Amino acid sequence: SDSHQKYLRSTPEKMATVLQAYLHAPDKMESVAPTVKKAFEEFLNSKPELSVINDISPTLRIGSGEMELPVGGQVTLGHWYMPDSAAHVMNNFLSPGLNPHLWYRSLREVSNLMNSAQLSLSAFHIGFTTTDVVVSTLSESIKSFYDGNFAHAAAKLAEVPISPISNVMRGYQLRKAVLKPDQIVDPALQQLVKLLEAGGGRIAQDSFWQTSFTRRMKRAFAEARVALYSGDFSDASISGMLGAARVAFAALEQLSRPIHEVIVPLQKLGVFASMASYEFQRLGPNATQEQIRDAMRKCWDAVDNRMGQMTYGNLFIHRMVKDGMFLMLRSSGWTLGKYRVLSGAVTDTAKLLHGAATAKKPELGHDLTYILALGTILATVGGTMTYLMTGERPHGRDYFQPRTGDRDQNGNPVRLNLPTYAKDIISMQKHPITTFAHQLSPWISTTFDLLSNRDFYNYQIRNPDDPLWKQGSDVAKFLGHELVPFSLSAMQEMQRNGSPVSRQALTMFGAVPVSTRDTMTPAQELASEIMSANMPSSPIDRNKFDKNKFLKDIIQQIKAGHAEQGKKMLADGLDKGILDVNTTRLLMDHLKYTPLQFQVHHFTPEASMRVFRIASDAEKNQLRGIISVKVLGSKTLAPNQKAAYLKELQSKIPALRAAESGNN
Repeated sequence: SDSHQKYLRSTPEKMATVLQAYLHAPDKMESVAPTVKKAFEEFLNSKPELSVINDISPTLRIGSGEMELPVGGQVTLGHWYMPDSAAHVMNNFLSPGLNPHLWYRSLREVSNLMNSAQLSLSAFHIGFTTTDVVVSTLSESIKSFYDGNFAHAAAKLAEVPISPISNVMRGYQLRKAVLKPDQIVDPALQQLVKLLEAGGGRIAQDSFWQTSFTRRMKRAFAEARVALYSGDFSDASISGMLGAARVAFAALEQLSRPIHEVIVPLQKLGVFASMASYEFQRLGPNATQEQIRDAMRKCWDAVDNRMGQMTYGNLFIHRMVKDGMFLMLRSSGWTLGKYRVLSGAVTDTAKLLHGAATAKKPELGHDLTYILALGTILATVGGTMTYLMTGERPHGRDYFQPRTGDRDQNGNPVRLNLPTYAKDIISMQKHPITTFAHQLSPWISTTFDLLSNRDFYNYQIRNPDDPLWKQGSDVAKFLGHELVPFSLSAMQEMQRNGSPVSRQALTMFGAVPVSTRDTMTPAQELASEIMSANMPSSPIDRNKFDKNKFLKDIIQQIKAGHAEQGKKMLADGLDKGILDVNTTRLLMDHLKYTPLQFQVHHFTPEASMRVFRIASDAEKNQLRGIISVKVLGSKTLAPNQKAAYLKELQSKIPALRAAESGNN
């Protein structure tokens, strides 16, 4: 047929025929097509990687195949017996888990994509692991000091400032020794390779976490070229569009590869090499293989817990449970590692206390020394950053969440979370449920928002009454917003707070602003909760969303000192019908009051008094007049209740009463 002839004359098929003739009939090819054969030989000689083709020896065997024959029952290939512990490991390894299911693979791919996008355009992992290298170096110094090895403790303490560089070099040497053992002559490096193997360590990221957008993009473009050469313009255009659709995701993938596939593994190997060398020397020459294996396992587990990219095969978790963790948690290795470090530190502390009670010196575990070092490094860095950014001496919270010198919309200091586990530990103490919810996989919250048709701020994602194309466009905008990198969101937040570019750049390395909720005073947080509880249960439509956003932008401009720009935006909003008279009145209230005063201004007298009772002295001074007017004008309060509220409002603040009593 014409289509078959077209296929036979296509470039890929011609090249396949040339290779087949070159392998199976070289003499015939020499006599029939000597020019083609000579050109093909020159091509092979110019490509060293293709030299193996000349080593192929054709045989009479053309190919092989498989077929199934019914045997009338189950085929038993043998009976195998193992000890329970070994059988448990083998069963875990052979269990297919959830991976055979298409729905699981699809959700996992979506989850990996969202994680890659949200963590892209950021050196967060560099910031986290670099900080962790410094902490781990100090941790080893503390442990050495406890063990009485003062020389090693001093050496590691001196290495702390340069540890990010020295550690990568150490990790590179160990990785090279693993990949090219025949080129390593240093006995210490050869020993480290054996220790890494004994501890169950790895030199690279698990392929499970690697996305394949680049490979799929290349394949789509290759298929487009083949179809184009064959004259099939329809298939060429489809494959080309598929390849183009994957370009952005492939770019994000390539941006993250140096971090996830090179820097983080090298950092982990460097920390392990240092810990393993010390532990091996501490055990001494008479240590048994079991003692060495146990010590190295603890070293690698400590590295996994601190720096992520966990080696799950060392945990012996059932495959179904592991797959469930991958699906439900944003970063299961980081999350699990964090809790393992904390629980290990508690266990280490208990051992120390028991040893003190029994006059025995127990072994100091890696987890407790890590927590001690983390607190020391964090306080040093946080205090220094606070002083450099504000010019003020740090105190209290500044050591762990440094102030930038800026103020947020509530008038509270803007603080930064440094890229360590400490930010989760601090947040967990105040909002444990919310903190854990933020550790769930992003596809979960996104799916819930789509099903409920409302985003995090209770705004409607799409209008069901709009045409389908408009609803689809709104959903696409929402999904696009979900893929915005965290670093850009944090940078925009600092920009709104008036932070200079130098401070905004810190977000690229994982130093992100503390959430507004975590910087609120007790009164501000209660007022926010009351305000949220009084919000309508149905989602806010898009028009109101646009109006509120426009209003918020005007307020930010005016409060930032750009009054003329704010007035111009207000006039444009009124002319275009975005704003109305009621909105203008609301704008005046916003400008007239602080955010806390504005919220209390719209509360009932009872709710206002709840906020007043837990307010600070300064906040009570701000609220006293507003609440007094509200109580006096209330038509629902009984006279005796009004009197009680007014008496409570007019009472002197505690600081003033204390001062007066001191003067008396």
